[in-house]
Amino acid sequence: MIINFYRLTLLLVFATTVDYRFFAGIPGIPSVTLTEIIAYPMVILYAGRELFETSIVKEEILLKYRNNRILFWYFLWAALAAIVASVFRSEPEVLKVFKNLLPSLMVYYFVSTYCNNVNRVKNLIRTYLFGIFINLMLGLSQYLTDWPRPVQMNDIVAEKMDIAGNVINRVATGLFNHPNGLAVLLLPAIILIVALLVKNKSDNILRFPIILIYLVLIVFVLKVTYAKGVFAWAIVGIGLLFLPEKFARWRFGLGLITLIAGITGISYFSFQKAITEGGALETIISRMMLWVAALDVIQSSNYIKIFGNGFKAMDVSSIIFADWQYPNAHNGILNQIIFYGIPAFILYLAMYVKAIKNITDAMLNSQCHLKTECLFIYSALIALFGEYFFEPANDGVVLQSHLFLLYALVQVLSKPMMRVNYECCE
Repeated sequence: MIINFYRLTLLLVFATTVDYRFFAGIPGIPSVTLTEIIAYPMVILYAGRELFETSIVKEEILLKYRNNRILFWYFLWAALAAIVASVFRSEPEVLKVFKNLLPSLMVYYFVSTYCNNVNRVKNLIRTYLFGIFINLMLGLSQYLTDWPRPVQMNDIVAEKMDIAGNVINRVATGLFNHPNGLAVLLLPAIILIVALLVKNKSDNILRFPIILIYLVLIVFVLKVTYAKGVFAWAIVGIGLLFLPEKFARWRFGLGLITLIAGITGISYFSFQKAITEGGALETIISRMMLWVAALDVIQSSNYIKIFGNGFKAMDVSSIIFADWQYPNAHNGILNQIIFYGIPAFILYLAMYVKAIKNITDAMLNSQCHLKTECLFIYSALIALFGEYFFEPANDGVVLQSHLFLLYALVQVLSKPMMRVNYECCE
């Protein structure tokens, strides 16, 4: 029997867009997501190839390691942190969060291995957009009819406000327990749709109106998540799509400057508005207090500095500093230390900077059609990482897997042979 790993990879990508956690909240039964249900059998089948194709699997793994050592070191350190906490401290919390992280490695590996030519990348993007479309339909239905809600909403959603500071009555959450999760999921998608609409020319007269309708739909659903931070980062990401070509050689530096300036500016603006006017932006104060609590936890323990596992300490510190018991920093970047320690944090940042450098280099050496995909990934990485600073997006399977999906596409589009294939096929 021939196993088509390319089609399985597309199925895996689709699963990450419509992920659902089975057995959640049932005592004594470990929950499992749709992504995990597909990813782990894929790994078993892939490993089984070694029985029939001697050394092929080992060679492919070694090649992937050489292409992105930092990424593999990051996962190895996170695994070590989980093992140390479980075996030597009898604290399984890190193992649980590592379980949510591990599918991201599988997404990265299979996408970078099997979506390695023009048509396959395009099919992956179509698969991704189809999965996002299902989320849009679900979110639209939830806003209009308050049904269906496959995942029970978090109680805190009842306190969520719109931009004017009014408590909302109905909100789109998709397959998440909070609308912010759905909004972060939609963030790269809205940047991709704008990139396809304005940057990628086509003779197909049906293509433009379809993409335009998709854009209107995604803007509306994003609006009814009332996720103010995502609005801001969507504007930043879309703005980067229109960076003048004369700045092409400086995209790497400009991207990092934009990221830092965006985080600083949004934090300062939100804080000032919160203390002077109150309202919807008051949540930034709680976030900042959680960041302070996280820094207090980190500096108080050498073990946490090295191996993370600061969840119990965060429960205590968050009450003291934020008057709100929360197990992490509510910050996907700081959480790297809380979860896995400073070494993982450093590797996480290095992995990100490497991806930005690789995708900007690819844009300098590509033709217009390839540049559309590269521009999307570049802009999405800046926007997504910025939003991660304000949301615990690494606490779960779906959102962090999409970051590694982008990393996989960076790896694919950075290959010289891939650029040749694009130029020949367009």
